[in-house]
Amino acid sequence: MAILRKKRFDIMETEFIKTNGKVFGCNMVNQMTIYVADAELVQIVCNREFTKFANRRDVKLEDNVWDNLLFATNDEKWKRLRAIMSPAFSSGKLRKFKYCIDETYQSMALHLNEMIEKDPTINVKQVIGAFTMDTIIQISMGMKIDSLQDPNNIMIKNAKKLFGQDLTLHDTMTFTIAFMNPKLLKLLRLRFQGEATDYFKKCVIEIVEKKRKEMKNRQESKKATNFIELVLEVENEQESIAKQQNGDAKPFKHITIEEMIAQCITFFTVGYDTTATTITNTCYTLATHPDKQEKLHQSIIETLDQLAAERTDGCKDPYELITFDTLNRFEYLTAVLNETMRFFTLVAATERLVTEDCRLETSDKKIWFDVKKGDIIRIPMLSLQMDPDYFSHPDQFIPERFLPQEQMQYGNFNKHAFMPFGTGPRKCIASNLALLEAKMALVHLFRMYRMSVDKKTSIPLEYYINADILISKDVYLQVMHR
Repeated sequence: MAILRKKRFDIMETEFIKTNGKVFGCNMVNQMTIYVADAELVQIVCNREFTKFANRRDVKLEDNVWDNLLFATNDEKWKRLRAIMSPAFSSGKLRKFKYCIDETYQSMALHLNEMIEKDPTINVKQVIGAFTMDTIIQISMGMKIDSLQDPNNIMIKNAKKLFGQDLTLHDTMTFTIAFMNPKLLKLLRLRFQGEATDYFKKCVIEIVEKKRKEMKNRQESKKATNFIELVLEVENEQESIAKQQNGDAKPFKHITIEEMIAQCITFFTVGYDTTATTITNTCYTLATHPDKQEKLHQSIIETLDQLAAERTDGCKDPYELITFDTLNRFEYLTAVLNETMRFFTLVAATERLVTEDCRLETSDKKIWFDVKKGDIIRIPMLSLQMDPDYFSHPDQFIPERFLPQEQMQYGNFNKHAFMPFGTGPRKCIASNLALLEAKMALVHLFRMYRMSVDKKTSIPLEYYINADILISKDVYLQVMHR
């Protein structure tokens, strides 16, 4: 109802928690839903007792793409798809992706320099969105595009339909019926973003067919260089094992064409707008906190000087000095990014389905309650990360709270309440790629540019009206060369 009235549900939810406490129950779309905003209990649900809460709320959109997305699947299907996707986010793969990110960043910087010369008031969300779009298309599909050079590209337009807009009345109705009676969706011919979904489905099928031909003609020793090739390797592995077994059984890592399309779209859509929003939010926060921005710039320059001094070849090229491994040396950058993800929570809440009756209680036994099979546990990450019991002065932007050597100076700090990507086995599978992409962009942006508030800057940030995902609208900032 909040979405229908064009109101942010996360704000209403935060007020519910302030009124009712950290643990309370309610009926949400005809299902018993228990809010858990206690950090210890959240860790019990998501980690210690994971097997009793391994699934998410079962919502079917009666669509072969959306119903096969990793985060929409449960039980053995979720385990199988996660096993297939996990290698794409290994340290070895991320090291290779670093060079792709460098390339797309440098392309973005050239365009940004041209834009600054014409007008230093920049739509940062648009520029960063182009960077993440170009990066994720190359990493996921092995294609190169230039979004800033070609903003009317049909792929860009369809990607924006999926997340970069308010949830429409049509889509709100689709989700509501999916919760209540999903079989009605086909009868009423209702689909979530059907046009955009069909476009990406067609696009992925064409790329898959092209890659299949390429992989048959190349040397067998050559490893996959992008996500689609990695999934196709799994497919080839499946065919090989099936032949050995005379087709009697499918190996654990088998994958259907619908599942393959769904995972490619997951990789693409999640890696585009969510990462762009995180980077944009960081730029906005530093523009509104110039003292923190200057501290970050100085720390970046100092760390680069240290890395250059450690080299024996005299190299001073920042793109060479900043590697997958040396990125962790930029401690204040990590602190700034973490504090931004706490301050501007991207995913307001997540849910778990209770699969067996059990009791939940805190270690001091001050909070305990019984849950039944079929109940929903709703975990409001936004409330947890803005709770003064877990983070002192939660409405203040204090990156230093994430520096171990300075943490004690800033009061309460509960690491278990910080979960921008979720926690436990169902934590976002692409979190390491998102962090790599964000850090690589931010380290160069604030090495090269100074950002400040412009008369067109919306304070506070404005968001699209969605359910549990908080995507910021266009953010205009003054951008100047250093």
